[in-house]
Amino acid sequence: MKKIKLPKEEIKFHLFLHILIAVFVTIASYVHLPFGRLKGNFVYFAHFLLLHFSLFGFIYFFSLFHRVFKLVFPFLFIIASTFSFWVYTQDLTIGLGTIQGIFGTNVGEATDMFSYQFILFVLFSSFSILFF
Repeated sequence: MKKIKLPKEEIKFHLFLHILIAVFVTIASYVHLPFGRLKGNFVYFAHFLLLHFSLFGFIYFFSLFHRVFKLVFPFLFIIASTFSFWVYTQDLTIGLGTIQGIFGTNVGEATDMFSYQFILFVLFSSFSILFF
């Protein structure tokens, strides 16, 4: 009987990629939730797992096209992590109204949103995905 060989490098790649996505993008949605009893924690954890299981399929399919993945995914990751920064810090929901409000404001108010914490967060997420 022949032993099945696991693609360890591919498993390690996707595991670390999903850890990066969880830390920089999806956990931002769970920071301000009121975790109560064990049942509430279980529901939030199940929701988190379902989200990542569905996300895994898209990322795995996207990673099959190696050149496109290496060029496009870092930009998508950086954009998603910048949106998650405001979800972390100000509990904002990014939607059409938020984006229209950003474009409708003057430059002085918009530049106030770019603090040193935001720049450090974007640099850290950029370095983590580019050196991954």
